[in-house]
Amino acid sequence: MPEKTAHAQPRRDGLRADARRSIERIVSAAVELTAAQGPEVTLEEIAKAARVAPATLYRHFPSRMHLFEYIYRGRTEELADRAATLLSTLGPLDALIQWLREFIDLGIESDIVLSSLLGQGLRESDPDANQRWGYDKLATAVEDLLGAAQRAKDVGPDIK
Repeated sequence: MPEKTAHAQPRRDGLRADARRSIERIVSAAVELTAAQGPEVTLEEIAKAARVAPATLYRHFPSRMHLFEYIYRGRTEELADRAATLLSTLGPLDALIQWLREFIDLGIESDIVLSSLLGQGLRESDPDANQRWGYDKLATAVEDLLGAAQRAKDVGPDIK
């Protein structure tokens, strides 16, 4: 029996490397096109920009809502992870302020996209998804940042 090549090996997330690359190109194209054209960009335009067949895009993201939920779930987790980086490179108060700015920016951006999608009649693909969007990681990140600022006496203990 021939050995499987590295290209055909599934990853721990169950996806082959080529499928993971397709998803990365789709997400990159969606972010770029949405920034340029707004959330009205079609999945077909995204597939073309990502250089994947529409069927490939639809296999991973059956609707624009699925795609944007995936993007913002990832961005939420990245923001939560960013707290540790900020704490290691900035003072506690500056780290907290910078993180809060980025949190607000992400909230505004995601609200604009979500409002547009909901206005077009799309609904969340999973109403319980918010519980799995990494909000617990966001809460932990803010607790870490706030705790560091309080220990440095940059923020009063009454702030919670």
